[in-house]
Amino acid sequence: MKRSNWILAGILILAVSLRILAITTRDIQYDDAFTILLSSRTLGEIISGTAADTMPPLFYFLLHFWGLIAKKIWFYRLLSILFNLGTVIGVYILSRSISQKAAFWSAFLFAISPMQIYHAQDIRMYSFLEFCLIWYLFFTYKYYFTENIDNSRIWYGLGIVATGTAAMYTHNIAVFIIIMPNLSLLVLRKWRPLLDLILKQVIIFTLFLPWIFQLPGQINKVNQAFWTPVPGLLQVVQTVIMWHASLPLPWKITALVAAISILLFVLVLYTFMRSTIQKPQKLYLILACTIPPITLFAVSYIMRPLFVPRVFIASQALYLVVAGIAISSTRVRWIRFAIAGLFIVASALSLPYQVTYSEFPRSPHKVASTQLEKLDMTDTIIVHNSKLSYFPFVVHSPGLNQTYISDEPGSFNDTLATETQAALDLPAADDIQSAVDEYQKVIFVTYSEVFKEYLDAGKSHPEMDWLESNYLLVDEKKYNDLHLFTFILRD
Repeated sequence: MKRSNWILAGILILAVSLRILAITTRDIQYDDAFTILLSSRTLGEIISGTAADTMPPLFYFLLHFWGLIAKKIWFYRLLSILFNLGTVIGVYILSRSISQKAAFWSAFLFAISPMQIYHAQDIRMYSFLEFCLIWYLFFTYKYYFTENIDNSRIWYGLGIVATGTAAMYTHNIAVFIIIMPNLSLLVLRKWRPLLDLILKQVIIFTLFLPWIFQLPGQINKVNQAFWTPVPGLLQVVQTVIMWHASLPLPWKITALVAAISILLFVLVLYTFMRSTIQKPQKLYLILACTIPPITLFAVSYIMRPLFVPRVFIASQALYLVVAGIAISSTRVRWIRFAIAGLFIVASALSLPYQVTYSEFPRSPHKVASTQLEKLDMTDTIIVHNSKLSYFPFVVHSPGLNQTYISDEPGSFNDTLATETQAALDLPAADDIQSAVDEYQKVIFVTYSEVFKEYLDAGKSHPEMDWLESNYLLVDEKKYNDLHLFTFILRD
């Protein structure tokens, strides 16, 4: 076995080891639970549920069949981890196509990236989306930016169409990466390759036609329901931090990793731009790193904000390719060691907190729901303040008698369409009164964050007010920032 293969194997082992940390103990959040619950429905219900939501259905299909093997949280996570490991290989091969020396550095930085580790453990479509997009970028790079590929040309062309189509059926945001190579060819004035790529993209969008008629409704859903703020300097700095470390962190460590991240970002781009990499390759990578975030930043001022780091996760992977090239190409030893060392320090400072974090939205739902399973639940209803705690409870303890209160119509929390509720067979109660019905005992579940939001708005918690007026509070249990209040009907 060649030395290079041993090094790559070592990087993959490191990547696997970091991605299985706390895989059985880290709790799920609402998005994970939603994905598990929807993927467990029939294919027809998945289609109707996603059509009323904001994402295409491909990843839910994959998870549906994956879940037929085992329905454990760790096993669901394993699918995302496998796709993320496939992206490690994609990053290595793409980087090697540009610079042999950079390949191991790029793969190593990807392996230790807190952002990549986090989303590798998410039971969401982002790991698969990134897998499709990185390989799409590799195929387009080989097809249009390298020479002497006649023997493999047809396979690269098929790869472009297959990965591009899969990405489009995974996340609507994929289009921002798919059109990125066009910009490179346009700037370089490669008109014939540009026309050829456009023709392949026509095939991709033709294959996407069965779903394209759902897009207007999904875009409208995003405009109505996405909770993200209009991006400014703070969101840009947060993105730079998350490309090197993770958030949230204790404030002292946040200040340190912010300084490290900004310094790294400047060092990497400066060193990369001074490298001897050819202009077409340099342009291709820089545009792949920057165009999706910049475009989403701009679009966020036209429609509901979309500037969320996870949706341009593939750009972060390409940034790590750029960083690997920067490390391997510089002749200044201290810069090489500074870049590599600071990446390692940022990861080492972040991962312990990232792996052990257990507050909203990853509060200890499993611990709380397991405790409830041990209680006498006769004439008792569990009422969740919202879907955010209800869905994880349903995944962990589906046998509990529980319901949840619908989001305020038109609010930024109103993200679960009635059609999606029907597909899941998990309808919400209109209000606290209809939720409790005539039960003698109510266990009300909510978060500290909810109390804080009402307090900041100068209001009290309306559901708690109603319960305290009609029921008697007899117990309160707190699991980190997750509150369980027990009420009994007043005489």
